[in-house]
Amino acid sequence: MQLISRAALAALLVGGAATQDARAADADGCWSGRAAIGSCLVEHKVNREGGKISVTYKNQCTDRLYASACNKSSKGFWDCGSSGISPGKTWTWTTYSAEGSHKAKATGSNNLSKDWVCAGKVPNWTWKH
Repeated sequence: MQLISRAALAALLVGGAATQDARAADADGCWSGRAAIGSCLVEHKVNREGGKISVTYKNQCTDRLYASACNKSSKGFWDCGSSGISPGKTWTWTTYSAEGSHKAKATGSNNLSKDWVCAGKVPNWTWKH
């Protein structure tokens, strides 16, 4: 008989989504945004057409994320936005007149009214371009 870890069992029970890491959410609902698999935020799809770039990110964990993404414009500046992403859901950030570079990061935030509080707890959360 083969034993299965608690994390693997939990992933199976929620349809294959990765469970968050062992650090529980704090009083504000903030957690690391990471799991045994690495970051809970994954690049799901990139669509480039006519100078436009749309990057879709997916939350592959069982708890909510607060994500920030940037796409580089053809004029050299970074076009950035943020959004909460529910477990298993996606979010797309689109930039027109884009040159193609893009980046994103996320932290765990189970309480949407505390997204900025959770982001503030992450060292170097603010993008430095």
